[in-house]
Amino acid sequence: MARCFGERAILPGDPRYEAARRVWNGMIDRRPLAVLRCTGNEDVRAALDFAAEVDVPVAVRGGGHSVAGHGVVDGGIVIDLSPMATVTVDPSNSIADAGGGTQWGGFDAATQRHGLATTGGLISHTGIAGLTLGGGFGWLTRKHGLSCDNLIEAEVVCVDGRVLRASPEENAELYWALRGGGGNFGVVTRFRYRLHHLGPNVLCGTIAFAHASTRDVLRRYRDVMATAPDELAAYMTFGTLPDGERAIVLTTLYAGPAEDGAGWMERLRRCGTPLADLVASRPYTDFQKSLDGSQYAGRRAYWKSSFLSGLSDEAIDMAITCAAELPARDAILNIERYGGAASRVPPEATAFPHRDSEYLINIMSVWDDPERDGANVGWARESWAAMAPFVQSRSYSNFLGDEGQSRVREAFGVNFDRLATIKARFDPGNRLCVNQNIVPTSGAMTNIEETK
Repeated sequence: MARCFGERAILPGDPRYEAARRVWNGMIDRRPLAVLRCTGNEDVRAALDFAAEVDVPVAVRGGGHSVAGHGVVDGGIVIDLSPMATVTVDPSNSIADAGGGTQWGGFDAATQRHGLATTGGLISHTGIAGLTLGGGFGWLTRKHGLSCDNLIEAEVVCVDGRVLRASPEENAELYWALRGGGGNFGVVTRFRYRLHHLGPNVLCGTIAFAHASTRDVLRRYRDVMATAPDELAAYMTFGTLPDGERAIVLTTLYAGPAEDGAGWMERLRRCGTPLADLVASRPYTDFQKSLDGSQYAGRRAYWKSSFLSGLSDEAIDMAITCAAELPARDAILNIERYGGAASRVPPEATAFPHRDSEYLINIMSVWDDPERDGANVGWARESWAAMAPFVQSRSYSNFLGDEGQSRVREAFGVNFDRLATIKARFDPGNRLCVNQNIVPTSGAMTNIEETK
């Protein structure tokens, strides 16, 4: 290992070890056997070989942003892809290739130089790898589908050392599984995306309404979004303004000409009497960083999330009750309107199955003081339990903590058994288990048929 990685192998006792083992969520405190910074496929292959030799699990770190802390593992090997963060854009064909360690901020900066974008995360330092492999929600979901819907092909280092191209034409089953099945099947070192014309400026921003008007605002928001075009993305957040005032905050983006979106923004304003209205034409890259402020690495975080069967009056009332006493300044309850292009993909067309849900609810707290762990985790769990009558037996893998196999099965739904069979072909020993893990189907064929 030392010969292969030299100074890029970070072991216990190394002055860099404490920083290298940390991930975004400050609640995660794990001590790997080694953090191996990989610069290419050969490094990844060597890291997988070493993990097999010493018989330890592997964690793959793209952006390290998962709430469950899946970018690090106790006693195992961390394959750190952060050195692999190059982005190459082909504007004439509207495609981009990006390394597995790329974050969305860097990806957006590269593509926006050409007035192009694809669906990316809401936080700029989220990794493209984890988001895409788990599905990938963002401001462009309604207009252009999930991140995984825009994945044209991927380069994958398998646990047996082979490097495969996964696309509709080559290794099609692997390609299918990568679009929503998580990091269960191999280490993806290169992603190729379909891009769309957008920006550089877009009509976007936030509108804050008084907390006392939340019930009426949410009902009107529900009515507006029922007939909204795919171009309109709008999320509602129960939270706290910078001055400490409680509010219901609408964050929105129109993925089309500003003149076409102006009327829809006016309809959103009329959901209530705005306390503040910051909707304007601004660079897409700026908007993609606008939620970063409270999400910096090292803070403690806990989430609970599910898809809502709808946004009924009763669901709205329960959400208001849950958000009545937020346990931290940066605790939020977020309701995201789904639908649009992403909902028109059949549930079995990709590994991500949940295509017909209307809303996603995310109950999230971010805080700093470990002594407040109980209050913050307790609030999220209690609120999620209270919302249970209004949610579907579905989950979004990128918003899951380590919540057990029943929730993993909910994440993959009707596609779980097919994914378990593919897992057995590409990772029969379950070496890649530090994820929303799909246990390989026993007795399944393990040889990989490569398409010529």
